[in-house]
Amino acid sequence: MDIICGTYPIRRGEKVLGEVKIEKINIRYKISSAIDNIDMPRPFRLAVICGEKIIPLGVMMPDRNGFSYSRSFSSAALSELGINNIDGFTLITDSLPQSDTRPIAAPTPVSSVTDGWQQTDTPGEYLEDGEFRHIFSGCKAALVRKDGETQYLAIPIIKDEPFPVMSVFCLGEVWKINEKLHLVFKIHDGKLLF
Repeated sequence: MDIICGTYPIRRGEKVLGEVKIEKINIRYKISSAIDNIDMPRPFRLAVICGEKIIPLGVMMPDRNGFSYSRSFSSAALSELGINNIDGFTLITDSLPQSDTRPIAAPTPVSSVTDGWQQTDTPGEYLEDGEFRHIFSGCKAALVRKDGETQYLAIPIIKDEPFPVMSVFCLGEVWKINEKLHLVFKIHDGKLLF
């Protein structure tokens, strides 16, 4: 897996927008990038190109005069995402990248709910840890809300239905959202907050 370490261009169509650096720090792989202010719809995600697949990694955050991205992944998490031989990086919105007709392995788009909450059927995408990603990926009709750099992930508690088995249930708080009970988790940079 060390073969993925290095510097890669970020391309959108034929244009090079910046670069991504991948370095191994202890047993994890840090993926980081900073680009100048660009003219494209926001928010946009940094995505890795692996052969015919385009795999979203996460939203690039506003930073000074541009945008930045920085996350660490275990080798297991990278394998789980399907990242092995990297051809480069691109920026994507919820639609297909410009001048690129390859299929996208993108998360399910969220639909609007209320009070800043949005529904998502792919809550695992908000976590970087393989085990926690797996636990949350089985949850349906979850809600997500962003507040600054913190994300809130709400799993519905439905009467007379089994709750997903979660070893992390003690990290959640019971909230009433849209008149329904949810177990809410705080997430920052792909990690659950205590």
